[in-house]
Parts: sequence; structure tokens; C-alpha cells
Amino acid sequence: MSNVDGLSPRELQIAEQYAGGSTYHAIANQLCIAPSTVRTHLAAIYRKLEISSKLELAAELEGNNSKNRNATDMGAIISELALSLEEAISREKALSEVLRIISRSHGDADTVMPSILGYALELCDAEFGILFEYHDDGKFVATFSLGIPEAFQSWLVANGAFAVDPETGLGRLETTREVVNIFDVRAEAIFKVTTQLPYFCCH
Repeated sequence: MSNVDGLSPRELQIAEQYAGGSTYHAIANQLCIAPSTVRTHLAAIYRKLEISSKLELAAELEGNNSKNRNATDMGAIISELALSLEEAISREKALSEVLRIISRSHGDADTVMPSILGYALELCDAEFGILFEYHDDGKFVATFSLGIPEAFQSWLVANGAFAVDPETGLGRLETTREVVNIFDVRAEAIFKVTTQLPYFCCH
């Protein structure tokens, strides 16, 4: 049995596209997921296949399990690691800026939250984001948003405070009081039932 057989259908789909030369963003656009989700899937793929580069990924997909690396392979691996380091540094800078904004806000949420939300989207490579306010009656209100689709914005305005299904991300957050990280919205069971309820903060 090949290590590739241990990949999920989504992981195999992403692995083939990435090994074929597609970028995080190109894959994300095609699959309607966030670039950060692609990165998370690739991290799992690399871990499962016990590899560390795109070249090794391509070799695994082709059935060549040899781990012998020549100078060209090593150069490619170093380049890929350098790119990962650059991305990590960029995220660290964004996080530092978020903390700086918070420290200078003096409690003025209306001024500071749009900026923080913008940096939060940068940190997770998200296209849009929403900060929901939770009310004691178990309902949510979209207090701040950035870049959300017009149809979604219209839905939020029309509905105001709304309750959520317990199977959604917000519903699970309400029940468990713990961080809910959805790697792939389309893989969620509830996504196949309805797309009418807003249940994620970033995409």
C-alpha cells in the first residue's frame, strides 16, 4: 500500500494540483477555500507522506518513493523552506501590529476593531471576515465586517440578531466555549444541507 493511499480525497486533490505547479491562491480559488486552508492541508500531506518538498510530493504521487536527494532537489527544498520562513515572518509582523493597535486603542472598539480585523484576515490569508457579538438570548449580531460578499452583507442587515444551528461553527463555539477551526467549509456535513446560515468568520 502506497503512502498516497492514506490521503483523503481532498488532500489528494490538493497534492496533485500543488505538485503540478499551482500556487496556494490558485488552488484556493479553484476549490473555493482560503489559502490558509490549502496550507493546512499541505502540512498534513507532508506529514503523512514524510516528505519536505514539492519535488518529493511529485515523486510520491508518481510512485517513486526514493528519498535520495541530489543537489537540485536540495536547492528546491531550501527555496521552499525559505518561502515558508518568509510567510512566517510576515504573519509575525502582522500579529505584532495587531497587538500594537490593541495597546493604543484605549478601549475605543469602533476605531480599533476594523484595523484588527484587517490584520486578522492578513494573518490567515482570508478574503473576508466578520466579528460577531454574542447576546444573552443566544443570538449573534455581526458587529464588524470586512470584504464580505454583498449577498452575505444583505442577509446580515436584513436579519439583525440571529440564532445559529448547533452544528455550525458559531453554534459549536456557543456550546463548547472553545475555539472552532474549520479547515474546509465544504467538507462540513451542514454545508451539504444548507448554505443559508452564516457559520464561519473567515474564508
